[in-house]
This record gives sequence, structure tokens and C-alpha cells, in this order.
Amino acid sequence: MPKRTILIILIIALLLCSCQSSTKDNSDTDFDSLLKKSTNIDFGDTTYNIETDSQNYFEMQMRAITASPDGYFFFKWYPKAKILCFIDKNTKKCIPVCSRADCRHNDDSCDAAYHGLNYINYYNGSLYAVGAQTDINNPPYAYFYLYRISCDSSVYEKVFDMVYVDGNNTIVPPFIMHRGCVYYIIKNGEEYFLYLYDIDKKSKQLLYYVKDPYAVLGVMQGYGDGIFFTVCPGENEKDKLIYYNRKNGEYYEIIEKMSSASYTIINDGILYYDGKHIKKVEFTTLDETDFIECERVYVSYDGRYVYTDNEWNCTYDKEHLDYSNRRVEVYGVDGKHIDTINLVGNTGFPMFGDKDYMFFYFNDDNISMLDKSQIGTGKHEWVEVKED
Repeated sequence: MPKRTILIILIIALLLCSCQSSTKDNSDTDFDSLLKKSTNIDFGDTTYNIETDSQNYFEMQMRAITASPDGYFFFKWYPKAKILCFIDKNTKKCIPVCSRADCRHNDDSCDAAYHGLNYINYYNGSLYAVGAQTDINNPPYAYFYLYRISCDSSVYEKVFDMVYVDGNNTIVPPFIMHRGCVYYIIKNGEEYFLYLYDIDKKSKQLLYYVKDPYAVLGVMQGYGDGIFFTVCPGENEKDKLIYYNRKNGEYYEIIEKMSSASYTIINDGILYYDGKHIKKVEFTTLDETDFIECERVYVSYDGRYVYTDNEWNCTYDKEHLDYSNRRVEVYGVDGKHIDTINLVGNTGFPMFGDKDYMFFYFNDDNISMLDKSQIGTGKHEWVEVKED
């Protein structure tokens, strides 16, 4: 073989290696020493874009349903398969994302069957989910990967390997996608790690970790040029809320002590539950004021309304579970009460949704949706999503 050809092959091999995922290991960093207090944080452009921004209005990074410009995608359990389905906004009908006319969509032969995938995110015209693959040579260790699925289910591919850990001593990595990055949390034994994966550069970066056996890394929400995330440092300690600004690499401690990891971002600040109230923290001053007084609740914001869900209060006393007053309260950003959505007797979690629809599983396997134009009327008609 000519030397020129060998040289070209070597160059190509080096280029291919440079394109593979690399990891920036900051495991020796004392991240708490990097935390700053500032009332002058440059968040960058905070205008929401459905194609590139984290869908904070669904509240969960362990998302069961995700919004796209024309409707909603979710994984639906059939008797023998987990099928990717699409809910059309106009018809409120559900269709499996499979192009085969002869397919019954009820087993793994369906083109939309994705057994083993968890969570789902719409980002830049595609869908993303986490999947696990057991190491057959070293069980119970397993690889967790992020997968990309095209919205018509014609493309299904691995994006990158998230982690290789003991599958019995971890969690499925929660993740969000926000402006060119995948942010995800790894639990490895008694340690928690927050990573950033740059989609274009195909590189990983450790953003934060906690190594106390009672510590927890919690809820992530994208905002502007970075993300918010909660940290519980250890047993009997309060959560804190941190903002990581990807643009300048700075860490900001927004709230030092929170009674829970329940928070949401609104137009000009943060709302969080403190044990007796929903508190509001202004971005420009970091001053705290009472937003509303309430029981134990989860809080969310969809760009128009603030929602509180009292499921936490219904299940707080494990010996006396009580769903007789199960409800979602709706408020304006000024704290004015708008409506009460009655969920009496139901045990599921409402998926607060975008500005158009809210979703809920009413104690069974079928998802229902609520048109949010009904909010403020006192009358709420949940429509069960059925196949077209």
C-alpha cells in the first residue's frame, strides 16, 4: 500500500476519533466554593422556543409526555409492547407512530414499538428518550444511552452513552434538553452527578456532584443560557437552588434553604414551596415575598397560569392516605386565585402541560386531556384520548 494512502487513512482515523464523545472530568472540584450570590445575573435571551428550550411547563425531567408544534408524543402500554403514540391537538385522537397499514400495533413487531425506553423529550424536530442495555458479561451492570427517534419513527439511533453502572443501585437518568445541550443526572451508589452533554461537540462535562449518602440532586429546569437545579446536601438539610450559566461558566446560589425541591420559574423570578407558603424570589433583588399560603404542594407554571398540586399532602402520612380532597389550584402570576380543578379520589400526577392542554391518568392506563380554555369557568371536561 502506498505511503500516501496509509497517511490518508491515519488522518481519517484521527479525525474520527476526535469526533467521538469526550468527557471533561471535574471530579476534584469543590463546586460549593464556586457558588456566587448575585442580583445581576445575565440570563441571556429568555424567550421560549419550543424547538430548542426545555419544556419546564410539564414540570418533570422524567417526562411521560412531550409537546411538539402540532401535538403531543408519549409512550403507551399495549398488552405486549410499549408503543410511541401521537395526540393530535385538533382531533384529540391518538395514533401509533407507525406507517404500516397492516400493523395491529400491539407487539414488538410494530415500527413504533420501543420497549425499554423511558421519558420522552421533543427537541429540534426529533424525539429523545433514555434506554438501558444490560452488560451480558457483567450483570447487573448496564449501559444507559440517550436515543433519538424521528417524529415519523423512521429513524432510531443512539446519540451517546450516558453512564455504565450497577443497574440495581441506580436510577434511570433524568434529563432535559436545552439550547444545544443534554443535562442529565446520574446516581452511582451513594453519589449523584450532574452532567452536560454538548450535542454539536459530542462532549461531556461534569457540572456538579454530591457524595453524601443522604444527598440528592433534584429538579432541573432550563432557562436562558443555562439551567436551574436543586441540591439537597445531606440528611436533615435544606435544599438549595442553583443556576448554572453555560455562557460564562458561573454558578449562582439563588436560594440557600428550601423545604422541598418543588419550584418553578415564572416571568421575573422563582416560586417555591417553603413548608407553609409558596414563596416568590425576585431575580433582580433575590428578595422573598409570600405568594400564597397553602398545604404541601407541587408547583408549576405554563407561561400563563401557576398551578399547585396537593398530591404531596394527600400522601404525606403513609398510614392514612387521603385523596378525598385531591385537587389542583390555579393562580395568576399575581397570586390571584383563578380556579380549582377537582381530582377527588384520584391518585395519579397531573401533567400540567403547555398553555393549551393539561393531561391526567384517571386511575387507569388511559390518558385524558383538559382544554385549558375552560380554566376560570369552574367547569372542566376531561376528554379521554382514544385511538383514531
